[in-house]
Amino acid sequence: MLRMIGFLLWAMSQPGLAVPESPIRVLTEILPPLQLQGGNGRQQGLHVEVVKEALKRAGIDAGIEFHPWARAYQIAQDQPNILIFSMVRSPQREPLFIWVSKFRDIQYHFYSLNARKLDDIQDWRQARLLTVAAPRESYELQLLESLDFEATRLAPTVTQIQSWRLLLKGRVDAVFATELSAAAILSELGVAAQTVHKHTQVSHSPGLYLAASSGTDEQIIAGLRHAMQDISNDGTYQTIMAKYFRPE
Repeated sequence: MLRMIGFLLWAMSQPGLAVPESPIRVLTEILPPLQLQGGNGRQQGLHVEVVKEALKRAGIDAGIEFHPWARAYQIAQDQPNILIFSMVRSPQREPLFIWVSKFRDIQYHFYSLNARKLDDIQDWRQARLLTVAAPRESYELQLLESLDFEATRLAPTVTQIQSWRLLLKGRVDAVFATELSAAAILSELGVAAQTVHKHTQVSHSPGLYLAASSGTDEQIIAGLRHAMQDISNDGTYQTIMAKYFRPE
């Protein structure tokens, strides 16, 4: 109740929340454990729950749509009033989107099959010799392309899970993925964590964000930022996170 009163007081101080010319759409991809969609259509995951709570507090009536990342990414570049998550904030993407609120920092590693007994990847020079899977339009693929990986060494996929399937079938040497999602995806596929080797080479990203397409209504952005800050300050984020991650 106090949270709602706080938001209402904030909203009353604004000139008036404008109704956007086009409906707000909220797009994401399947990325365990952050974004999940069950066979019965049930939506869950840490960031799904956080975004739903932020939409509720900001008074935005919009459901979450799951799409392959490349499709969601393209829609968010072509249309106004699009929210998209979880988006890595990179120099390449910086001018293309409005960066609403940061979820968390993440780390990327190369993963290969232990059975392949590949030498540990400790630098990009070694990594360029491998065939690597990553989703189309993902930060992972964009980064590898910017680091001069040959096109013949890259295997673009539709989803994160498809990248891992290619690895498990021996069709690529490695996947480039977050350590956050690696364990969750392997578990979902019924594969023991010991099946893969996490290589030393690490790429730090600026973090995962809730972003919005260019041209999205400024007061919508302000309301969401207020709601996301409130969720962080009042402990709601930690409460939701505890459902998906065990305390260390």
